[in-house]
Amino acid sequence: MNRLFVVMMLAACLAFSAAASAQAPVKAAVVTDGISEFWTQFREASDKEGADAGVALDVKMPSPATPEQQQQIIQQLVDGGASIVAVCPVEPEKQAAYLKSLSGRVSLILLMKDGADSGCKAWVGVD
Repeated sequence: MNRLFVVMMLAACLAFSAAASAQAPVKAAVVTDGISEFWTQFREASDKEGADAGVALDVKMPSPATPEQQQQIIQQLVDGGASIVAVCPVEPEKQAAYLKSLSGRVSLILLMKDGADSGCKAWVGVD
């Protein structure tokens, strides 16, 4: 697992949470593009690194990994109070309009795959 990737994701969440209201804890979520060894290691590392940094990430790995499944999971997270949502879009081009709409409601971070005109606050990926 690329520890730097996890640290960058946590740093982005901390930056956006600093801008949020200090009256309530900030809820952050990550929605992956499926289940894989990379995302499993990411979840384990984010639990440890997040605890050290004071950030809790709710990591969801959809199965099946479809744009529709991601959208359903994201809606549940937003309805549950998530104000920062990081997404690794399954099909960025197909999801462009949805991601743009989502960015108007929460602080959106894209992971691994960038989406043109998504309105995201940040993109976190690896070379």
